[in-house]
Amino acid sequence: ADVQAILARLVKAGATRSVNKLRSNLVSAFNFGVKHEHSPLRLAGGQTHFSLTGNPALLVARVAEFDRPRARVLSEDELRGFWTALGQANAVHAATLRLALLLGGQRIEQLLRVTWDDYDVEAKAIRLYDSKGKGATRVHIVPVLPRAAAELELLRAINGIYESPFTVDARQGGGKARLRMDSLSNTVYDLSKAMNGEHFSMRDLRRTVETMLAKLGVARETRAQLLSHGRTTGVQGRHYDQHSYMREKEQALNQWHAEVHEIVTGETRGKIICLRA
Repeated sequence: ADVQAILARLVKAGATRSVNKLRSNLVSAFNFGVKHEHSPLRLAGGQTHFSLTGNPALLVARVAEFDRPRARVLSEDELRGFWTALGQANAVHAATLRLALLLGGQRIEQLLRVTWDDYDVEAKAIRLYDSKGKGATRVHIVPVLPRAAAELELLRAINGIYESPFTVDARQGGGKARLRMDSLSNTVYDLSKAMNGEHFSMRDLRRTVETMLAKLGVARETRAQLLSHGRTTGVQGRHYDQHSYMREKEQALNQWHAEVHEIVTGETRGKIICLRA
């Protein structure tokens, strides 16, 4: 009943995916407690006793309709409107979101972990970290083209003295703090709401970029490498395919930046059709 009440408050607040995500986290937490509870090592060592006989979160059903995947993709007009609206946002928020888009729709949580040490100006590349669970982290290298470099230099002018490019005024106590993902999410939501259309999220922006890359003819494997979906699976991918895909990533981003320029400015360039050999 306690778990049910917690999740019900989220539903009343208008949350959807967060409801089932929180339920999953609670299931995992109670599973840990149950295993600990019935471990002979706990009893032998006199460790914490939780008085658990089962997992109460498992008795609360998932909300099936909240598990339906979103398919929201912005139109070119919406993307142009969003880019324009960023001019009214906080300078760090705006530069961060433009950078995420120009880097090919990178995951915001990965981008926000970046420090200035992860940006190699000479190599024109930025190093992101893709956490894969159980302590494993994969380094994800993304080429930095001139337009993305301009956003990083804008951030350097604001936050060059700090460890992170994504540093903002702290909410409490003054001083500076790293930009929080929820704060950036709120910026996207507020801007989308002000556009008087269907609301969208950062996840929808990422989906939009990949959809547009596909329309530009960028191969699925290249998109997977660029957006850090994961390298080729199976024995070949794990042990033999060590190709960095940097050339393919750069080619894809060149196509993407030309598309962004056309969308944002309204300038029509000759439609280029990529012909496969």
